[in-house]
Amino acid sequence: MDVYLLGAGFSSEAGVPTMKNFLGGMQEAAGAAESPQIRGVFSRAAEYAEQSSTENIEDLLTSTVNDPVFFDLIWAFGLTINHFSEQFLRRCRLGERLGWYEEFARIAADSGARILTFNYDLIVEELLWWRRGCAEDYIIDFDEVRQRPLTHNSRCVVPLYKMHGSVSWLWCLQCYYTVNRYRHVLAAAYEETSCPRCSSRLIPLMIPPTFRKAVSLAHSLQNLWQRADMLFAQADRIVIGGLSFNRRDDDLRQRFQKGLMANSRLQEVVLVNRDEATCRSIAELLPKAVRWRAVSGFAGFCRELTQYQERH
Repeated sequence: MDVYLLGAGFSSEAGVPTMKNFLGGMQEAAGAAESPQIRGVFSRAAEYAEQSSTENIEDLLTSTVNDPVFFDLIWAFGLTINHFSEQFLRRCRLGERLGWYEEFARIAADSGARILTFNYDLIVEELLWWRRGCAEDYIIDFDEVRQRPLTHNSRCVVPLYKMHGSVSWLWCLQCYYTVNRYRHVLAAAYEETSCPRCSSRLIPLMIPPTFRKAVSLAHSLQNLWQRADMLFAQADRIVIGGLSFNRRDDDLRQRFQKGLMANSRLQEVVLVNRDEATCRSIAELLPKAVRWRAVSGFAGFCRELTQYQERH
C-alpha cells in the first residue's frame, strides 16, 4: 500500500498561496468578493494583519486562537483558499492541460493509494473527479453530507485524509454538528450558517496549526488522526511531497516516527522536494534501516513513475 503525505508545496503550482505569501492571495480574494459581509470579513482580517508584526497567516492564527478576531481570520483564510480552489475548478471544467497534476490523478486513481493531506483546498478532489471520474472518501462520519452525483466510474473511490479539515466542511463549536458539502460553499455559508441541531453558527472545519493549544478545535478530527496513525504503521511505501516537517509540525513528526517504528513492511520513503536541505532534514527522522530517496519535484516523480509502469 502506497501512502502519500502532501503539504502546501503540492497545491502551490495550482495557484494556491502558501502560508508565507498568503496575505497577498487574501487581497486578491477580497478584490473578487461581491458580498458586503464578506468584504467586511476580509477588511477586519487585513486590519489585524497590518497591526501585527508578521505576514505569515499561520502566526496570525496561532496568536489569536483565544481572541474574537480569530473567527474573522479563519473565515478570511477559508474564503481565500476557496477562491483559488474555484479558479482551479474552472481550469478543470474547461479541459485545460494541468501539467503533472494530470499524471498524479491517474497514479492516485489506479494505484489504490491512500492520500493524507494537510491542505485545505480541493485540488486533489477536483483532479480525481474531473480527470478520472473518481470520488473521494474522507474517512469521517459527517452529520450532514451532500454527495457528488455518480459518474461512469462511480466505483473509483480514493481514500483522502484531510488532516486539518477542508474548505468544503463546516461544523458547530457548540454541539460538534458536522457538514460535508462537495462544492465550494464558504461564500454562501458565511451569510447563512445556522446549525440545524442547536441553531449556533457553523464555521469552516479548518484546524489551523494550533493543535496543541486548542484541542477543542480538533475534536471532530481526532478519529481521523488516529486512523492516519495506522497508515504510517502499515504502508509499504510513503511518498512525502511539499511538506517540510517544520517547527509547527511537532505533533505530526512524533506520530510519523512512532508509526514508522511499528512498521515492519515499509520498503521505501520517497521525498518529493526541490530543496535538498529539507530532504536531508526529513531523512533524519527515518529509522536507519529504511531506504529513502529524493526526487526534485512532482513533475519528476510523476514522470519517473509513469515510465516505470510503462516498462513493466
